[in-house]
Amino acid sequence: MGWPNTEELIGLAGKHQNLYLSLSGIIGWLARAPYRGYHMIGTALQWVPADRIVMGLDLPFDDMKKAVDYIRNLQIPEELREQWGYCEITDEMRAKILGLNLAGLAKIDPTKRV
Repeated sequence: MGWPNTEELIGLAGKHQNLYLSLSGIIGWLARAPYRGYHMIGTALQWVPADRIVMGLDLPFDDMKKAVDYIRNLQIPEELREQWGYCEITDEMRAKILGLNLAGLAKIDPTKRV
């Protein structure tokens, strides 16, 4: 997400269809500070479709289960959706962010294992 230049990257991704946004590197932070994530992801979804947001787990010191659960259960609170114009997060959006988007980029056929 280009932190600390997140909004600039989101704007560029809105203009360039081949630019994806990644939660890699900050997902642990968002899991620990959920409202920061609501705003960051909510803003991103105002400019790009969920098809172009991916999640990576590249920081070994983060609590991986907590990070995955943050996205698995992600829902922007109604108050923020009303006041900031963020969209509701659907199961399809969560699945794309959790791995379907990366599978498509890597041309991997995803299979459900759980």
